[in-house]
Amino acid sequence: LQQHVAFWDPDRDGVIWPGDTFRGFRRLGFNLFVSSLAVPVIHGTFAYWSSPSWIPDPMMRIHVSRQRLQGRTKHGSDSETYDTEGRFVPQKFEEIFSKYDTDNKGGLTLSDVNEMVRGNRNIMDPVGWIAEWLEWNTSFYLAAKDTPQGRMLLKDDARALIDGTMF
Repeated sequence: LQQHVAFWDPDRDGVIWPGDTFRGFRRLGFNLFVSSLAVPVIHGTFAYWSSPSWIPDPMMRIHVSRQRLQGRTKHGSDSETYDTEGRFVPQKFEEIFSKYDTDNKGGLTLSDVNEMVRGNRNIMDPVGWIAEWLEWNTSFYLAAKDTPQGRMLLKDDARALIDGTMF
């Protein structure tokens, strides 16, 4: 998880400011609207839970020290590719593709991605449903490639997004 979030902390100060998130989305090629919308969604979700204090941070900063992120920022209804300690779980990643890449295409179509998101839903967890949908659909938009079978999020690209090596 640390490697994944390092992209968003360009000055390596252990804090992701809202401006860091906005600029990160712009560097990834997202338009002004999506980049602007991402800031309150991401920081509104993670700033408090990553804070070193019980008092909410009015600057909505995300503190990325390992102790701050462990367990506190993991939402429900997720793919479980990270455990509560922030470690990548390769078996869970492989399960995604063995279960949802039904035709062994080597990747997931947008339909496959959304089927997986529906399959990961926990009961009474609308925040987790939305977070999972946003994460995987953003990942698809960012990394999907045109293939003979159609537009797909290839397995290697999905892993690079999840483990942070794509950034």
